[in-house]
Amino acid sequence: MLPEASGGETAYRHPLGWYTLQRPADWRLLPANRPGDLLQLAAPDGDAVASVSVSRSSGLAFPPASLDLLRRSLPGMCVLSESAVEGARDGMQYARRDELLGRKQPWWCFWRRSEPVSWLTTACFTRGTLMAVVAVHLEPHRAMRHRPAVESLLASLRLAANPAPSPEEFIARLVELARLRYPARRIAAGEEGLTLVVDGARITLDDAYQAVLDGQRTAPVAYRGLLGAIAVLRPGGQRLEEVEHRLLPVIKPRWWLERVDAQTRAADRLLRLPFPNDTALVFAVDYTAAMRFVTVEEAERWELPPKLMVRVARRNLQALRAELPLRGVLGQRGELRAVLIQAGDGYDAARILLPGLREKLREHLGEDFLVAVPHRDLLLAFTEHEPQVREQLVEYVRQQARSRPHPITDRLFRLSAAWVTAAEV
Repeated sequence: MLPEASGGETAYRHPLGWYTLQRPADWRLLPANRPGDLLQLAAPDGDAVASVSVSRSSGLAFPPASLDLLRRSLPGMCVLSESAVEGARDGMQYARRDELLGRKQPWWCFWRRSEPVSWLTTACFTRGTLMAVVAVHLEPHRAMRHRPAVESLLASLRLAANPAPSPEEFIARLVELARLRYPARRIAAGEEGLTLVVDGARITLDDAYQAVLDGQRTAPVAYRGLLGAIAVLRPGGQRLEEVEHRLLPVIKPRWWLERVDAQTRAADRLLRLPFPNDTALVFAVDYTAAMRFVTVEEAERWELPPKLMVRVARRNLQALRAELPLRGVLGQRGELRAVLIQAGDGYDAARILLPGLREKLREHLGEDFLVAVPHRDLLLAFTEHEPQVREQLVEYVRQQARSRPHPITDRLFRLSAAWVTAAEV
């Protein structure tokens, strides 16, 4: 049997939620080329290394884990001792093999005893369409020291009962369902990210997919909501009165718009208004399950002037929250260092446009402050009078713009009574 997990671990969850485990608290994560494909861990002294790989079949369930799945050849090595076990727990089948390995001696030295070079533990777990393989290498002379951590890691692994699809599977399945439901429509996956193109209109699926990953809804429920959103996207576009209450502002970097333009017909170009720091203001039609962006052709057909569209979008944005979701960031002595907005609804950066934001921030930060929107889901404001704090926060903004999804810019803004301007720092 596999042992019970013990304390002293740190929780780890696969990016798609396919498995969870408790890694030893003092073991470090090794960098991976594509996070999620392979998890690698190492003990502080380097004498123990573990890897966890997981795969998901597109349809049929994997065969139950068995020792037959762990058979393999080890060229140049011999097995000095071994043990093996297989069984079931927590809805999973598992098989495990432990081997003490030595180097194989040449045939003319068959009498010479091989010295141990590695203690290798290999375990396979299966549950429905998921299979995980764990391999652990231990230095033989340190094996007993690290065995408790290895046992706890193996005992803690759990495969998901209902694994979420990968982004590619999610889009492919949605395209398949949408084409069956609406055979006369032009439906295809977008060339970048989680996007769907319906009759030239680009629908972003990030929030719908994230809700599936977070367990807020199942994939079939998400598909039903998205198919409903496609239904209201009539060929030829929607009338203004149908979408006016759904219009919301979104800030996008210029490079993102250039990339989208390169993949879009001229007639389907997105409407955009210039915004400081090499960004632009675009307008989303939010269907809750998904969103799409307003095109130039739609805006011309609606005969809605840009200033009025901004006014409508700001009004709808303000209506999303009864009060501004401001949070303070305190220093070590309890002093206020910054104020952030991170409501998590996809419009945090766009709240830089809100009427009354400048006055609210002045109450907490004084007259002179800077504002950053490094990515879609963060607005950060901080005073510019403390150089050390400002440098730390500017570096944090740069790191956020580099590492987070939906990046915007690492440059800073100022709020004036009239509009938003670039800050020269």
